[in-house]
Amino acid sequence: MPELVLPLAALRRVELPVSAVDRTPSRSNATASSPLSRWGSTVAAARDACLVLDAGGRVVSVSPACAELFGQSVDALIGRDLLDAVALVDFETGEAAPEYAARIPPLLVLTVVTLGRSLLRLERPAGRVTLDIISAPLRGNDGQVVGSISFLAEISPG
Repeated sequence: MPELVLPLAALRRVELPVSAVDRTPSRSNATASSPLSRWGSTVAAARDACLVLDAGGRVVSVSPACAELFGQSVDALIGRDLLDAVALVDFETGEAAPEYAARIPPLLVLTVVTLGRSLLRLERPAGRVTLDIISAPLRGNDGQVVGSISFLAEISPG
């Protein structure tokens, strides 16, 4: 099949009409037009394990699959500080609440403003689980970080 090559001049920028862009100022991080609200509703309905945190590290939204990975209900996680909601376990020592807990990807991307990826080990009622997690910051209309979104996958039990 021949390769299609377009000259740079053939590419054009698409301009949206002003009416298509929400310019309503938000009063809080959870207004209907905020990234936390938009991503939060998407995450709440997602089949994949994902969660949204606000800039303070509190759970704004969590998918049922993520709540199941954490060994908790969705309602038990909403509004809680992530580090209070999950029981992190140190990979080397097996001890609870490792000293690096505040630097796990969903929290790290709130200040370092880049993608974050890591493995996490959690204690849950059904036993320990190792998770792969990737996180990205969420920005408001003003460009400031207002939260984070994370996607998780179980690597192995224990």
